[in-house]
Amino acid sequence: SDLFPSHDREARTNLFTYSEQFNNAAWTTFRSSVSANIVIAPNGTLTGDWLSEDTTASNTHGIQNNTVGTVGATETLSVYAKQYGRSWIYLQLGNSHYAYFDLANGATGTTGGSGVVATITSVGDGWYRCALTGARSVSQINYIMLATANGTITYTGDGFNGVFLWGAQLEAGSFATSYIPTVASSATRNADAASMTGTNFSSWYNAAEGTLFANFKTVAATVFPQAALINDGSSNNTIGIDAQSGLRSLVTTLGVTVALYRDWE
Repeated sequence: SDLFPSHDREARTNLFTYSEQFNNAAWTTFRSSVSANIVIAPNGTLTGDWLSEDTTASNTHGIQNNTVGTVGATETLSVYAKQYGRSWIYLQLGNSHYAYFDLANGATGTTGGSGVVATITSVGDGWYRCALTGARSVSQINYIMLATANGTITYTGDGFNGVFLWGAQLEAGSFATSYIPTVASSATRNADAASMTGTNFSSWYNAAEGTLFANFKTVAATVFPQAALINDGSSNNTIGIDAQSGLRSLVTTLGVTVALYRDWE
């Protein structure tokens, strides 16, 4: 599942408000309508909405959000979608970046705009997370549109067909991170910093032997990018793995470094 992936938990902000409520005034439909809370969403709750087209001829059908980020910044627009009559959707970030997504086959279609990256990820039960990344060129709005095929968003609607939607997100960054739900205001998810203390730690820790292992990737410049650390509450007695001046593992006892390994690559 891509709902809560473990590899992308850096701090991010979902700039959209009412990220699961497409019938809210934060969202504006055009030649379409929204029926709220009629399908089970990817998180197992009855919060998925149905976006359906009207019968307008030779035009586009969809929904828009007027929230914008920073002109010149790389942003990622994403939404969870499931086919229901229509099997293609179109995402547009600002006025020059767009992509088509095939909800029947889990594939991306045509893209447009300099440096655009489009991804589609299955999260089960026919739901896909569709994401579009690009550098915002102007302060313009974002679109989610219905499509009849790859490259076709202008058509005559039948008054019924559409797609299910849930969990829209607009964030600054070059890829979509774990979904951050919002209501009346934007929301920020801090970077993960897990810790284990007290008997939860001492019940399994063996001070005489063992192996400390970490599989990690630094995604932002930090003063001290640390992946794993065991200590007694001070820096005097530690076992750690970090990326300070290259990959480093070390052991200190009574304030003295007794083991140190560096990989400068």
